[in-house]
Amino acid sequence: MHSEGYRTKIAGRVSGLSSRQLDYYDRTGLVKPSVRPADGYGSRRKYSFTDIVELRTVKALREKVSLQKIRKAVAYLHTHFPDVEQPLAELRFLSDGETTFVLTSDPREMLDALRHGQVVISVALGRLIAEVREELEKTESTITERIEVRGLEYTIDYTPDLEEGGYVVTCRDLRGAVSQGETVDEAREMITDAITMILELLEEREWEKRARKAGR
Repeated sequence: MHSEGYRTKIAGRVSGLSSRQLDYYDRTGLVKPSVRPADGYGSRRKYSFTDIVELRTVKALREKVSLQKIRKAVAYLHTHFPDVEQPLAELRFLSDGETTFVLTSDPREMLDALRHGQVVISVALGRLIAEVREELEKTESTITERIEVRGLEYTIDYTPDLEEGGYVVTCRDLRGAVSQGETVDEAREMITDAITMILELLEEREWEKRARKAGR
């Protein structure tokens, strides 16, 4: 995993939450970026792997439970599990749509975070953590493919931009063919335009070179 943390775009992409939701969760203290917190206007947050697991947990619970109930449950957990720094990423959650439960280390004991309800849905952290790890590995891996531009094939590399989000895209076969995009599809479109412009420039230079030779 990326030791320097993940910017908001990557955290949002992997967690399935919008930048507005991430900002709200940060400002209200539900899930704060632990690698680099927000520090005034224009500052850039950085989330850890565990932070993103917490965000995914909130999203999973949010499908069945209100945000207010999740917030109350987390406050209760901080009180009753003082040694657990990030309960949303370390404790197994269950919900019935009305309240949030936590399954403790003792499988026979279940803590009702809001003291009522019946369990019908479970947030399995083991699977959720594996999904987050897989998604982050995808965001850190370079993608290579062959594309066709004006009848010729070129080898293209899409490298995730872990600082800004999106992809830096380069063409191995043409010097100077570099671009970027928020998604692979957008990056592919941008590098295709870049390759086309370079080919047109090379053709123009070749034409000018031939014209000068002919004029001698």
